[in-house]
Amino acid sequence: MATYDFTCRDHGVTTVQIPMSQVKATLPCPTCGASARRVFTAPRLSLGDSTSRRLLDATARTAHEPPVVSAVPGRPSGPGRRRPVTADPRTAKLPRP
Repeated sequence: MATYDFTCRDHGVTTVQIPMSQVKATLPCPTCGASARRVFTAPRLSLGDSTSRRLLDATARTAHEPPVVSAVPGRPSGPGRRRPVTADPRTAKLPRP
């Protein structure tokens, strides 16, 4: 079901949910019965669940407010400073750069 807005000259905007295959250019006003014309509005994309909205907002925010790095990432310390990428012994046979 899609959401459509129709406007009546006397009673303003009415929002209805109608299947896309059944929507028409006009609809009788639920208050007075006069012809109400369909108006085109922006899609209501912000009605998703809060987790999706937070993810979309965070993604949009990084476009103009990227996180700032204040220092070079540290190196591992201690004996054998290099940590293996994986514990799989087959990776030891791979050529090294």
